[in-house]
Amino acid sequence: MQLALERRGRSCLVFPFEVASYLVADTVRRELAFDLENQGLTDRQLNTEVDKIIRQGPFSDRRHQAPATLSGGEQQQLAVTAALQQPHEFLIGQHCFDFLSPRNIQIMHGHLMAHGKRMLEVTYRNGGTGQGQSMWRLNGERLKALASVRWDLKTPDWSSTIPPWRLVAQEVVKHFDSAAFTLRIPQLVLDQVRCLGISGDNGSGKSTLADCLAGLSPYEGRLKVELPGVDTPHLGYLVQQAGTLTQGLTAGDIIQRFVSQGRLTGVQGEYLKRTLTEIQSYRPLAGLDARIGYRLVIIAALLSGDYDLVILDEPTYGLPVQGVAEFLAQIAGDLKGKPLVIISHDRNFLTLFCDTIIH
Repeated sequence: MQLALERRGRSCLVFPFEVASYLVADTVRRELAFDLENQGLTDRQLNTEVDKIIRQGPFSDRRHQAPATLSGGEQQQLAVTAALQQPHEFLIGQHCFDFLSPRNIQIMHGHLMAHGKRMLEVTYRNGGTGQGQSMWRLNGERLKALASVRWDLKTPDWSSTIPPWRLVAQEVVKHFDSAAFTLRIPQLVLDQVRCLGISGDNGSGKSTLADCLAGLSPYEGRLKVELPGVDTPHLGYLVQQAGTLTQGLTAGDIIQRFVSQGRLTGVQGEYLKRTLTEIQSYRPLAGLDARIGYRLVIIAALLSGDYDLVILDEPTYGLPVQGVAEFLAQIAGDLKGKPLVIISHDRNFLTLFCDTIIH
């Protein structure tokens, strides 16, 4: 299994347990730290396959019902059956068989192996979704340990060119309209930081902390970035949904906007335009929504521009994780390092670039 997962170029299809309308299971992607996004079907393609199965298969008598109206076990059978129709060697799923009996689970695994597929799944020992200790199985057999996944990527040596800085947080409290969640940081002092990584589960407050650091969200207490020789740092901030801000713009338009705002010099703008061809022809971006692909252009502009500190909130959002890592490693060799904060759920990604990581 370890050799199989570490080999490059293999295709995987990922689906969660709820219904086959979602492509990526966040928990699986996060724990494997493996680049699965955009290697499988899009949501629309997967839904099309599910619809075909409903019309042609054992659910044909219910063809007018949406997949969400089917039982949990039926949804899971649909998802696996749809996956069998595709040229994917490995299937990685989250809670894919939670609603099936042991006998039906063995039947499904028999179908998988008969089609030459291998399947890695995560479930919970007590059977309750989202509760208990996770358990991994490969083709139905429990794994005692989940093999790590390594990337063939040399860590860029850009941190040595970044001047060390300091982060101070004292009695920070951020309240939300909903009382269900409050972000609290009683005391945190980080010295000699160059590239800070912030990791955490979805909804744990990572983006909220980034907003507070950027001064975009009010909070109580003290939260300060202390940069040597800089009283009021000028921040460059990539928000998680930045792709929606570029609708209707070309990559060249984005670069020109940075230049016209004085955030990029003419020389820096020309550098980005020269690398634009590489960005647009980059293989992992083929077929991606242009608004998402242009995140790389924005990242490159922020790292090239005259910013004292750059905050990247989920730079891999909507993009292949390893592809973004390779891209950052490439442009890091061309640019002077600057203080950086990277927010990501992927710890392997953070380990490549960050000298300090908090969770």
